[in-house]
Amino acid sequence: MSVLSSIVLHEIYDVIEMGGKTPSVKVLDQLQERFNEIPRESLYSIYSQRIRYKYGSAGRKLTDNDYCDKLYETYKKRTFESLKNNKRRLAIIPKLAEERGLFPWMTFRAILTRFLIERAGNRTSVTKKQIQQVIKNPHLIKDVQLQLEAIHCSTQDQLQGLITDSLRHIVGKDYEQILEKELKQVKITISEKVFFIIFTERHRIHRRGSSASNGTRCHSRFSSNSSHRCKQQASLLD
Repeated sequence: MSVLSSIVLHEIYDVIEMGGKTPSVKVLDQLQERFNEIPRESLYSIYSQRIRYKYGSAGRKLTDNDYCDKLYETYKKRTFESLKNNKRRLAIIPKLAEERGLFPWMTFRAILTRFLIERAGNRTSVTKKQIQQVIKNPHLIKDVQLQLEAIHCSTQDQLQGLITDSLRHIVGKDYEQILEKELKQVKITISEKVFFIIFTERHRIHRRGSSASNGTRCHSRFSSNSSHRCKQQASLLD
């Protein structure tokens, strides 16, 4: 297995950065054409990791309440001006997110949260469960503009949103069914499958240099023998 040099890796990052809002498939095609000696799967992994890194960096801005409050006020002002000038509703958040170095769906979530807080009268009245319920069901939002924003932000965000989450769920289900079928063929029980997943994850954490908490626990779904084996194998890694 070949190891990519830091120079090649940064060249790949440059191509990704230049891609901007270009669809993922086209960016991957560009990467494949320029770095044809690297498997497409590896290029996709690098691309996905880079986008997620950017997503995480941008998301840290939205942990600041003052920043989010100002963002919400800007959104309301632009919405009012757009409706006044265009005589019809247009999506505001995707463009606003691009200007602030954010992504559409995370910006929509922050603005929606501020909208719910405004309607409730204070922050403590709005729970995460309420926010999540409305996000999953945009038709419950008591605001036509934000319903429109939910559609546009979801279709323009590559990592998060209603469409992306649904596709990810479907793909996950497909792989789960394939895995279950293959496990049955080699006669591996469900408890052994779960044990294998937990054991592999703990080993991965240790190899990465992080300390796994005592949280790699054997839950009641294991048989007593599986539980003992899990603890015994996990202790070998400590």
